[in-house]
Amino acid sequence: MPEVRLVQAPAEALRKSRFACASGLVAVSVARHVGTVGKVIDSDEGESPEVVEVFEDIADRVRLAARHGARGFYFAPGIRAADPFGPEPHIQSATFLAMAAALECGVPVRFLTEGLPAKGFAPLFKRYPHEVAGQIRFVGPSGSALEELEPRAASVEARLKGMARLISTGEMSERVVARIDPVIPGLNDEPEFLEPLAAGLEASGAKRALIVPLRFNSIWRERIAGHFGEKVLGRVSRHYVPGRAGKKVSPVPPGERLPLERETSLLWRLKLSFESHGLSVAICTCKDGHRASCGLGVKTPSSRDASVASDEQMPLWAAV
Repeated sequence: MPEVRLVQAPAEALRKSRFACASGLVAVSVARHVGTVGKVIDSDEGESPEVVEVFEDIADRVRLAARHGARGFYFAPGIRAADPFGPEPHIQSATFLAMAAALECGVPVRFLTEGLPAKGFAPLFKRYPHEVAGQIRFVGPSGSALEELEPRAASVEARLKGMARLISTGEMSERVVARIDPVIPGLNDEPEFLEPLAAGLEASGAKRALIVPLRFNSIWRERIAGHFGEKVLGRVSRHYVPGRAGKKVSPVPPGERLPLERETSLLWRLKLSFESHGLSVAICTCKDGHRASCGLGVKTPSSRDASVASDEQMPLWAAV
């Protein structure tokens, strides 16, 4: 296990979301992984960290931001940010304190994770059932080669356990979402990959799932080639047509989208597959890159107002 250091939160620990679909939310980082020569490691990189820096004052920073008008916080792994529900107890402790600080101030909390939330989060979320919503991300079932794309993720079984734990609180059953992200044509869009996952979600008590099609950009080209080789990269590439790309959102390059008829066919097939296991399924309609917080964002009252709208204006689902 890497060394854990408690440090003061840097300025970028609280920042505006980079993505239009999460506009109005304050993105919160509770920790970061540091590798050799002090390099901060992105959450999706396979390099093993030497140090985990946990921001010991992040709850105070969140509380101060809430008192100064922030009206929504988003906890998620990302560029220069560790998973808020990572395996290190210090990370989950910092996340708990920061989320509790926001909720005690009456500010909604949203989260995305590939981890296993500790038991203490269930009673916290039960106390504020209408102020919390989140997504647990999956790429494929346990034991598949796709696990290589999630170098720091908890096991699929652990994530299903975490989903069941949060759903068991009752009020959260409609607000904890299984996020299938990304769906990669020719890699994890076949029944042998997704049927076991859908069955596991059904057993966990999950009610809703979000399907996120891959935006095929330079980041994903490198990752697929690095993990699976050029032959698999070529097989995936054949599904895409250059030019049908989403907007560029720094620092994520724009990504090619599937031809419309192929994308529609693929997504409806997946939707029907998951619905056969009792899950209500939505399709991510975000065009802005693979790391966007689809379904968790809000629309602000005006382009100049960065505050979060009320819960009634915070749709969790993109209708199909």
